[in-house]
Amino acid sequence: MTIEIRRLGLLPYEGAWKLQLELLEARANNEIPDTLLIVEHPAVFTAGRKTPGLRENPDSLPKEIKGIPLLPVERGGEITYHGPGQSVLYPIFRLDLLRTGPRHFLRLMEEATIETLASLYRIDAFFVEGSTGVWLEDARGLQRKIASLGIAVRKSVSYHGIAVNVNNDLKPNLLINPCGFVGEVMVSVAELLGREVDLAEFNEQLAANIAQRFEAAMKVRSAPAPEVVA
Repeated sequence: MTIEIRRLGLLPYEGAWKLQLELLEARANNEIPDTLLIVEHPAVFTAGRKTPGLRENPDSLPKEIKGIPLLPVERGGEITYHGPGQSVLYPIFRLDLLRTGPRHFLRLMEEATIETLASLYRIDAFFVEGSTGVWLEDARGLQRKIASLGIAVRKSVSYHGIAVNVNNDLKPNLLINPCGFVGEVMVSVAELLGREVDLAEFNEQLAANIAQRFEAAMKVRSAPAPEVVA
């Protein structure tokens, strides 16, 4: 399996959302290979399916919060923030070929993120059972969240994905309860290191680690069963 990586640069959320839906159809029809989108968004809030009140009354959500647009979307999870300086990757992958479910899919994404943070910045991050995302302990010993994940699946193809706080402003998180937590729980690479880092370098390393893990998983799933000799 070869994963195609597309680098979109800074793109409004609606444009990336529309592109994902187009690629999803193409992937479901085997017109393109598994595709990983790398993108950066202007400031926007997105509300996933588990956002309180969304399912009961979709019109109850405001159109914006303090001038930042708010969009309800199909992915799992609750409300989250995207903004410039954040690493956002959207995997358009055939899960039926990988023969895995969303839970294992998200774990592979978490593991790739943890590996990237460790290799580039010696940041010791981890996943927490029962709480999707990537976490770490700050200098005060408090658990902080550095990456949020939420996907949707249609026609056995994944879309939406992962957002890692790299250089982005964290203050908009104080206006919401990101992923159901208080805004102060969010942390970024820049905050941890006391400096901004090369976002492009981070994106390339994370994309490579994601591709490597999923390609390895595909090989394991597609390998023929060992022959049994009586």
